[in-house]
Amino acid sequence: MKCAFVSGVVGALAVATACSGAAPQARAKPLCRQSQAASEFRQAIAADQPLLRRLKEGLRAPGLSLAVASDGEIVWTVSCGYADLKSRRLVTAQTRFRIGSVSKTLTATALAQYAEVGRVDLDAPVDRYVEFPSHRGAITLRRLAGHLAGLRHYQSQAEAVNRHHFASVAATLDLFRDDPLVAEPGTRFSYSSYGYDVIGAALERTSGRDFAALMRAVLAPAHMGQTTLATAPPATRATFYEAKDGGGVRVAPPIDLSDRLPAGGFLSTAEDLARFGVALADGRLVSRRTAAMMFTSQRTTTGEETGYGLGFEVHPSPFGLFVGHTGVVAGGTAALLIHVKTGTVLALTTNLGYATAVSPPPPKSGTPDPPKLLLPFIRGR
Repeated sequence: MKCAFVSGVVGALAVATACSGAAPQARAKPLCRQSQAASEFRQAIAADQPLLRRLKEGLRAPGLSLAVASDGEIVWTVSCGYADLKSRRLVTAQTRFRIGSVSKTLTATALAQYAEVGRVDLDAPVDRYVEFPSHRGAITLRRLAGHLAGLRHYQSQAEAVNRHHFASVAATLDLFRDDPLVAEPGTRFSYSSYGYDVIGAALERTSGRDFAALMRAVLAPAHMGQTTLATAPPATRATFYEAKDGGGVRVAPPIDLSDRLPAGGFLSTAEDLARFGVALADGRLVSRRTAAMMFTSQRTTTGEETGYGLGFEVHPSPFGLFVGHTGVVAGGTAALLIHVKTGTVLALTTNLGYATAVSPPPPKSGTPDPPKLLLPFIRGR
């Protein structure tokens, strides 16, 4: 499921509403704990404290972590609640969470980096790079990255909570390779995580590396030391929970994310995601020109803007352009938000997901959207 940005103070991201809400907690959460709080942003942090309390209470996740970066540095990191309810282990800045579809921003950056140096052509038929039908050349890497290729999304609970292990990204293509398209390529925005599997397989074949190795190389300049694929061995990660119908939480059911590594298969921290946003905005991962292309809405064949660029949701606002993504996966939700003009970044991670609940309760009234927490940190707005 795509968790879209919604209209609001900045016409941007509402994680709680877009991702179907969260469920109440069995135990009271401890107060939030700051691990970074830059003195020059004391006023912004003070303004955000009541908003953070409302966000924590409204989402009702067992644990969450939030990080803000400004002027190329992380200036505020705060962690709330429990990484594990049973042991009462607290969330810290090093706690890793499932980030769901925020993973698409990482994969799209790899794709853009490869395109920038000429290793792939975003507009060439995809079958130039991987054994996958291009439908007479209409399916391209650009359209796959912008959800314009007409591929389907998950169609069942069994697909949403996969239990089968795949040895490579390329092996996942058999799940949907021969399925009919949901739309003619280019004609309609149709969200598809499977489209990112095709991108991942193309990058594997082009690079001659497995997906984990190629992504480590791509992201190295961002120094994301706590970011790994979900198939990596456990280390300082949260226990993953799911919202229950009617309220409460339970430990998330087993899921094997090898079916969606490029689309939703990463573990990360809020700080690492903030570092990623900074490195993308400041030109370390791709050039600023390439980043601007990623942050520009694609268009259908009739010229209609989709609100989605190359791996990023795109949202103009009275305060300037915001881009980012939300993620929902069994056992976790996440959000990444970048104010493009200033490079100010907010990242949010939690250990509560909604993949198995039919009707989880909505967030509490008055739960602030993450952009409201970012606005005090944007200088010169």
